[in-house]
Amino acid sequence: MKKNMTAKKRSDLGKTKKINGKPYILINIINSLPDAVALFNTKPELLHYNPAFTEFAAKSNKSSPRKKMKLTDFFTKKNAPQINNLMDETLKGKETKRVIEIKIKAGEKKYYELTLIPVLQKSKTDSVVLIVKDISKLKNESEELETLNERFKIVTKSANIGIWEYNFSDGTLYCNREMYNIFGKTSPDSNISDWISLIHPDDRKILAERYKNYVWTTKHTNEIESCCDYFEADFRIITGTDTIKHIASHTNIYRQQRGIYEKAVGACYDITMLKKNIEELRYAKNAAERAMAARSEFLTNISHEIRTPMNAIIGFTEMILASEQNEKNKNYLKTILSSGKTLLALINDILDFSKMESGKLELKPAAVCINDVISEIRNIFQESAQSKNLQFQVTTGKNLPEIIIIDDIRLRQILFNLISNAIKFTKSGYVRTGFEAKKMKQDTEFDLIISVEDTGTGIKSENIGKIFEPFYQENISGSCKT
Repeated sequence: MKKNMTAKKRSDLGKTKKINGKPYILINIINSLPDAVALFNTKPELLHYNPAFTEFAAKSNKSSPRKKMKLTDFFTKKNAPQINNLMDETLKGKETKRVIEIKIKAGEKKYYELTLIPVLQKSKTDSVVLIVKDISKLKNESEELETLNERFKIVTKSANIGIWEYNFSDGTLYCNREMYNIFGKTSPDSNISDWISLIHPDDRKILAERYKNYVWTTKHTNEIESCCDYFEADFRIITGTDTIKHIASHTNIYRQQRGIYEKAVGACYDITMLKKNIEELRYAKNAAERAMAARSEFLTNISHEIRTPMNAIIGFTEMILASEQNEKNKNYLKTILSSGKTLLALINDILDFSKMESGKLELKPAAVCINDVISEIRNIFQESAQSKNLQFQVTTGKNLPEIIIIDDIRLRQILFNLISNAIKFTKSGYVRTGFEAKKMKQDTEFDLIISVEDTGTGIKSENIGKIFEPFYQENISGSCKT
């Protein structure tokens, strides 16, 4: 059975050594062709065919070719009118071609190119040669390429990207429609010199020099192999309406072997608005920096002006306090002194704020008596806590050293803010501040642990790390704590 099938597939072209006077060698050539080839008489009925035609028939009408079968028997009913028209034209002595679509199975289509060639005997068509070429792959690739091309056109049009290609050998230039729009050209122009003339004269000189250096470098670094080099530049153009535009250009330059330039393919897009926005942002940034510098200078000057009389108030209060015997008056003077120091600390905060804006704030660690800091905290906040019927407690650990190296001003700023807010947002109960030292491996080093605890709204644990962020406030049940 297998032997018979194989013999059948070989086709009837091998049964005779001559067909219509044609030698056997020609028959062998036809049999070896990948394209389907068949010979029909003028009726048109099948006379001879090659193995490839057998495979085609199996796909098109799912049967094996037989003598006397009509030409239309090998195609679908949908294709029949086209096939008959082709045959009619061919019988008139004309070679005809047509691409047809055949549905092989559900969801699968094949595309074939049909070529019908008349065989003439005494100027009259004696028979017709049919050549069927499967172009499905080529057709699909062509459709995919066309789809990609359409998408590319949509992208370049919507993004207003100009595409151009220049051939170095013959000087031909292709530009898409967007290139004409960007450069303000209204009529086709394939002369590259006309396009170059639109570049701003100042930028043209710079570009020419850059390109000259680029050509020399690439030519001498890669003279043997063909390659593609990348070149980009920003420049200005003067359009036909005397409008100045800023253009960004990206170019691939293709070279053959020995550095011979073949073609250049590039993309251009209008960045005029981008340049304008950058310039406006630069101007706004400079204006903001000038305003910030002026404000910082004002804050610095006014802070110094306030600090001078405030130092006098604090100094004279300390002098009076040293000689005052009456306890009641001493308490009044202590309040004035602590309030004055608090106000002076606020002035220092203003100066620090000015320094932070200018990036000049630095930590200045120094030897500090921690007991003095604790006493000052107790004196400053004791009265404000009592005025709200709150207990104000300051506790210290056993291992707390007397002298520590720390930035005294920053320490006071942090503690004063935390304690004042604790008192502010605590309605009843207590506010407790604790100081303790945790020794490290080395005896000279330790961690200073300071805690501020209250019975008020408090701060959520996940927000503790935010207390050092500028202007942070936490909303808790209608209250906020900074």
